[in-house]
Formats: sequence, C-alpha cells, structure tokens
Amino acid sequence: MAPRFVGAVMPTWTFKTGEGVFRTQTFSWKDHGYLLMQKYFSSAAECLEAQFNLVFALTYNELGSTSEAIDTEVFRQAAWFYVHRVFGICHDDYDYSWLNNKELRPVKAFIKKVVCTPEAVTQEDFVGSTSMLRNDEMCHVVLLALEARKQAALMYFLHALTDFVTSA
Repeated sequence: MAPRFVGAVMPTWTFKTGEGVFRTQTFSWKDHGYLLMQKYFSSAAECLEAQFNLVFALTYNELGSTSEAIDTEVFRQAAWFYVHRVFGICHDDYDYSWLNNKELRPVKAFIKKVVCTPEAVTQEDFVGSTSMLRNDEMCHVVLLALEARKQAALMYFLHALTDFVTSA
C-alpha cells in the first residue's frame, strides 16, 4: 500500500487571478531547469531530458480506431501541459481551450487521477475512461502524465534551489 501524505501542504493558486501560478516564462525546464541540473548533476540532467523527450515523442501517428496517419503532437502536448496545469504550472504561450473538448474530459479525469492519486487507479479506470483511445495509447497517456509530473516536481525543486542560492 502506498504511503499517505497526511497533512502535506500542496501549493495553492487561484486560476482567475493567477495568484501563486508558476509561470514558465519566469522559470521553465528547457531554459532554466535543465541548465541548472547540468550545472550540479550533468549525467542526471541528460538522462532526464532524454527520458522526457523519448516519452513525448512516442507515437504511431494514430489515435483510437482510425488507421490513417494523424499528427498526435497536439494531443501529447495537451496531456503534458494539463499535468503541469494541475500542479499550478502555466505555459503562457499555450492555448488551454483545446483541453476542454468534450471528448477529452474522461481522459483528463483519468490523467488527474493518475498524477494526484495513483494508488487509487483501478483497472476499470484504465479500461473505462474512454472509448476514444486504445489500451496501448492509454499506456502512453500514463507515461506522458508521469513524466510531466516528474518534470513539474523538478521545476519546483530547481526553482526553490535557485531562490536559495541567490538569496544566500
């Protein structure tokens, strides 16, 4: 059984006012986090970057039951950025309206459950969250969600490290 983080304090933010939102224009993985990791732990930075890129790039260029070639980058980016948004990270240059597509709501709910309460995910969640995606695509959604969550956590840590180092 996974440990419960009773009393853990998560960052809070207000979507309407943007208070407490972690903006990638101020601190992003690509422009700040990766470079900071390179400075302190270069081998880990390279492995993490390779892992993020590999999971993001995985595709058969298909979506659901269609066999025609489709560019799935929009979907993959939406899943990645949705996870970041769940954890308070806002990509100011991204149009989040695509995420509100009615057909994607079950996928969004599944992604949120995977990244917020992974111990509660059941086989029914995996199989029944949408008829839009095949099982192998749902596996990819899980990989995308978990890598995006890892990146979000690293961004918070590295931003705090930057604040600590510059204030000392």
